[in-house]
Amino acid sequence: MSVAREAGDIAAALTQDRHSSQSYQLTCPHAISFGKTADLAGKTAERMVRHINVAAVGTPPHSLSDGPGRCVDTGSASPPLPDPPRSKRSPRGAMTVNVKEPAAEQVLGVDGERPAPWAEARERLAGAHAYWTATNHPSGQPHVRPVFAVWVDEALYLSSDPTARKSRNLDGDAHCSIATSCHDLDLVVEGKAERVTDPRRLQRIAAAYKAKYNWPVTVDGAALTAPYAAPTAGEGPFAVYEVDPVIVFGFPTSGKFAPTRWRF
Repeated sequence: MSVAREAGDIAAALTQDRHSSQSYQLTCPHAISFGKTADLAGKTAERMVRHINVAAVGTPPHSLSDGPGRCVDTGSASPPLPDPPRSKRSPRGAMTVNVKEPAAEQVLGVDGERPAPWAEARERLAGAHAYWTATNHPSGQPHVRPVFAVWVDEALYLSSDPTARKSRNLDGDAHCSIATSCHDLDLVVEGKAERVTDPRRLQRIAAAYKAKYNWPVTVDGAALTAPYAAPTAGEGPFAVYEVDPVIVFGFPTSGKFAPTRWRF
């Protein structure tokens, strides 16, 4: 509350300066810019008092509120307050988009080259056609296989026959890598794979597969099924795995970007 009183004193002083400056403008035309500055400062301080009072007492009275994140002002409305952080999934399994902005850093190349923007890397990652996934065999040997994958709500999703070696590897050790090559940027995603069984999430992933590969896949219980699949994919149904990126590497094939690492 002492902060509110202090802000109130500032507002009163600035408001008085504003009135004084208005009288001064009548006799001195060169004071116009000062008057405008004081007027703006006074209004800003008055709005600050209202925000501090709201923070001190909780929800503002109806006369001061104009919906979430707004306070009524005879001038202009205050900027909306930021929404609280949301997880990618609600407790009931419904998915909400939470766009990630990872930290980018140059890993190789010439000093002064700019790291690739994540937005451009994400666009290429989503638009790639073929991917390679590397999993860990129980013997310790790496296991690499081609897959089709889709980018949905800030994660990569791949499908695999549950009896396939890569599925059994992922069920035993979730750590994996997925790589793809685009026209100007090669990308490697490192993360953990998680089996997806929620029907609503599977519906979204199935729709993404249809749109991207024209693959008429449908949800079948906790998996996906289709009338046909790649010759080496098996007959299905297909388990779906989400790979949430932890680190992504980008290796340019031209001089447009520097080699970049994104940490999530």
